[in-house]
Amino acid sequence: MSLSKSKYQELAEALGSRIESGKIPGGTFLPSERDLAKEFGMSRVTVRSGLNLLVEQKYLESVTGKGYLVLDIPQEPRQKTLNIGGLWCSGIYGEHSINLFQAASTVAEENGYMLFLSNSGDDEAVQAIKLSNMLEKDTDGLIIIPTYSEANSRMTLGNHRLLAMLRKAGKPLVLTDRPFPETDLPCVVNDDAAGGILAADYLAGRGHSKVLMLHHSFDYYITKLRLGSFREQCMKKDIDLLEFSFPHHENIVDDYQEFLKIRENILKTIRNEKITGIFLNLSSVVSKIIEELQLLDVEFVIYDHTQFTRRPTAVVQRPLQKIAGQAVSLLLSEMQTGMKEPPVQIKVLPELVQLPQLPAL
Repeated sequence: MSLSKSKYQELAEALGSRIESGKIPGGTFLPSERDLAKEFGMSRVTVRSGLNLLVEQKYLESVTGKGYLVLDIPQEPRQKTLNIGGLWCSGIYGEHSINLFQAASTVAEENGYMLFLSNSGDDEAVQAIKLSNMLEKDTDGLIIIPTYSEANSRMTLGNHRLLAMLRKAGKPLVLTDRPFPETDLPCVVNDDAAGGILAADYLAGRGHSKVLMLHHSFDYYITKLRLGSFREQCMKKDIDLLEFSFPHHENIVDDYQEFLKIRENILKTIRNEKITGIFLNLSSVVSKIIEELQLLDVEFVIYDHTQFTRRPTAVVQRPLQKIAGQAVSLLLSEMQTGMKEPPVQIKVLPELVQLPQLPAL
């Protein structure tokens, strides 16, 4: 009589299959143990046993304070395919980045190319190693998400050197995800300025004449574009705008604590000023903040969020499928023309959608 597999072995096999197929790219972090337990209907103890097995099998690496990092799985290109390398230099592991590369991989394969995904984080030495490994696979072109500098929200000096070296060597490449105005390299990015306008137009169209903008206080270039265009469009639409901001932390607990420091002032302002619409440009704590404010008679518009909420909520999203498709198409053009044409920089318009609601309890 054959023995049935343990639940943790089934979990390990399911996740291992996703990693091998590229559905979970190397260099990204798995969802939390709690989320995996909910998805697979298992206890966290069982999930942890399955993850430990994947660590033993060299699929994962346990990173203290961050979770389980997916390791690069050696892949061989399909017969008669060409290679595109995807070098993810950004140290920020986000759901949108994972989705972006998955979409790019699909488009690449449709055009007869295999996209090798590789994450280097912000470490320049690791970037050099990852790049060398991809070029050894006779990579025909590269799709790159460069690293932002925390100091000035522009591309890091290390990435500038890397890209200059590649262009000098005649290697076709396309940047994607975030705009870098200091370079004329070919790129496909989300039009963040148009996203701010889209949010303001939505609120105006819904009849809101007095709104609040709540955002993190970091000074990224794309954040300036979003918030600046939202402010300008509110003025054009005769919308009275008030603002609150608080510092951003990578740790969700610390991030939420920063919000709590100004929570009472926000509530008082909403009530006293009779605010009816709120524009949120936040990150991981947006769902928690909506829960805090949902008893008020206000309507929310969020920038870049995909989670469920407990009330109808509009979201301005980066169109990742379109960005990925255009990035691959632009790279193929670069490869076919031998980079003889002037570099093209493409901005893709964001989309406004309604987030699904959580089912009633």
